[in-house]
Amino acid sequence: MRQSINYTLISMALAIFSMFFGAGNAIFPLILGMETQDAFHWAFLGLLVTAIGGPLLGLIGSTLFHGKFTDFFAWIGRTPSAFIILVTLALLGPFGVLPRCVTVAYAATNSLIPSIPVSVFSTLFCVSVLICCWKQRLILPVLGKFLSPILIGSLLCIIYQGYSSDQPLVESQRSGLSAFTFGISTGYDTMDLIASIYFSSGIWRLISLQLQKTGSCSNKAIFRMTLTAGALGCLLLAVIYYGLTGAAAHFSSYLTDVPPEQLMTHLANVTLGSTFGAVANLAIMLACLTTVVSLTMTISHILSSELLSGWLTYHQFVCVLMLITAMMSNFGFGMIMSIIHPVVSICYPFIIAITIVNIYRKLSYRYALQKG
Repeated sequence: MRQSINYTLISMALAIFSMFFGAGNAIFPLILGMETQDAFHWAFLGLLVTAIGGPLLGLIGSTLFHGKFTDFFAWIGRTPSAFIILVTLALLGPFGVLPRCVTVAYAATNSLIPSIPVSVFSTLFCVSVLICCWKQRLILPVLGKFLSPILIGSLLCIIYQGYSSDQPLVESQRSGLSAFTFGISTGYDTMDLIASIYFSSGIWRLISLQLQKTGSCSNKAIFRMTLTAGALGCLLLAVIYYGLTGAAAHFSSYLTDVPPEQLMTHLANVTLGSTFGAVANLAIMLACLTTVVSLTMTISHILSSELLSGWLTYHQFVCVLMLITAMMSNFGFGMIMSIIHPVVSICYPFIIAITIVNIYRKLSYRYALQKG
């Protein structure tokens, strides 16, 4: 049984890592490294606070509510909670993260097929997502089984080449404090704290199903497993983020004037060469696909079964999300980020406060029950 629990723990840690490491997220450590250069260590510490601490905090808070995000926001009032849920889902969905992933996938594909227009690619990409959402039980396990090792292997190769090269670190124009605050601000844009609140429902369900096989499926055991797996998943996330930030810092001179969505593609080609760079870019494109499929399924299930039940079916919501995503993708990475960043800069500290209060309220209530 102990071996079964360890296997469950490792598999869930990798699943949590995959949920939070959308290929779009790989862009932000590269931006940090390129901008902060030899001060990238300070920038990474800032990123650690919001892009690693954020999702871990969100997992703890939402798991205390058994993954029920409506209960998580309920105490602030019906109207404010409904507003926050709809705004955050819009940003995680067709007005933010989804089209952002499509632009990164387009940059990776464009390096392999330069002649394809963005409008054609975004249409084909969103149609592929539709197919995956319909055939999720057949396609996603295959993509996940073969894609994750290729993607992680490609990232580790890029990181190794970045650190083993003789590229010197350029002196940064930023102070340590400036780099640190820039890292915090950039970490907001990953939106992983927000994502963790919605992903937690699926994580709770997956862990409970796995623990049922071991005969130790209690709420306490599920919470302990989620916390441990979340910590391991976030630790792996931190290692990859640190490596990518450092690699970009070493190759910052090669990344100057490169558009954000093309940074990963460009760095892969520079560090790995054209052949292995092409493999890495293909893995990045497929990682974007699985990220978009996972988010689309999650948001469509939430809208069709909880928030807007009776309005549209799950499959109809998938079609609507993909239609908006395809249109938004044509605006490009920069325009999409100009929408995301101001809203997230306001929402993120507020949601951090809600999460901390929720954790305090839940733990205080449990302590009072034990004392009583």
